[in-house]
Amino acid sequence: MGRRDAHVRTALSWLLLALPAAAGDAIDAWRRDIAAPVVIVRVEAGVRADPDEPVLGGYLANPAFRRELDAAHALTLNHEDASGKRHFILLNAARSAEWRFAEEELLGHELGHVWLAARGFDAPVFAPGPLACLAVHAGDIPQHVLIRREMRRRGIGGDRYQIRNLDATLAALESGTLPELAPCQRLQFLSQWLDMRLSLPESAWPDWRRFDRAAADRYPDLARHATALEGLVRGARLSRRDGYLHALRLVRQRLETALAQRADMVLFGRQSSRQYP
Repeated sequence: MGRRDAHVRTALSWLLLALPAAAGDAIDAWRRDIAAPVVIVRVEAGVRADPDEPVLGGYLANPAFRRELDAAHALTLNHEDASGKRHFILLNAARSAEWRFAEEELLGHELGHVWLAARGFDAPVFAPGPLACLAVHAGDIPQHVLIRREMRRRGIGGDRYQIRNLDATLAALESGTLPELAPCQRLQFLSQWLDMRLSLPESAWPDWRRFDRAAADRYPDLARHATALEGLVRGARLSRRDGYLHALRLVRQRLETALAQRADMVLFGRQSSRQYP
């Protein structure tokens, strides 16, 4: 993990990668379907940043964005300037032991975020602040439904990677080691829970109901939001851009409510603004 001190500029390096040899034809074909360049970046910590990529340097020097990347296996960046559009997939090398077993699935998932952006299904814009994660998870909840649907259509796996992450969370839930969640952790947990409910068939994972019960028992206040969000997203016409954007607004409002109900939290937007897989 990199340092999280807001007053320290973390030195970084990255290696601009071609698709890894392990990536299959389906991912390669999907990447070619996206008109703008897609650059895959393995982000390392502890070495000076590459001056040839100032766009990435600006984001990675931002403490709020760096916290989001440190907490994730990967993030995407969609950039447009006078030279045109570029998309970046950032792989968190510090946590590669957690995702290298399913690198193709992880790349497919992140490529899905790029694919949606290229089609105008935009996620909320990054804006630094103590609750920078709000936009990330507000975008993820509806986007993951569309991404997993498209991955299956293209024959790209994803369940193995998702289930491995769910297994780890379930073990923490049942061992009692998951504490009361901080604001961004609440949103991350809700996002993972909704991803399971909306996109993973019960038949694909024997512990599906066990996870659902354990999550509701540990965090009953979040269970109410999970149920409301599930109904909201299932009722949306996500495949249409206007339906997706409407659902995105409603999801964000619900997540703001989930935060505002905690007396020790500052409602996002009253103090500062926000923040990627």
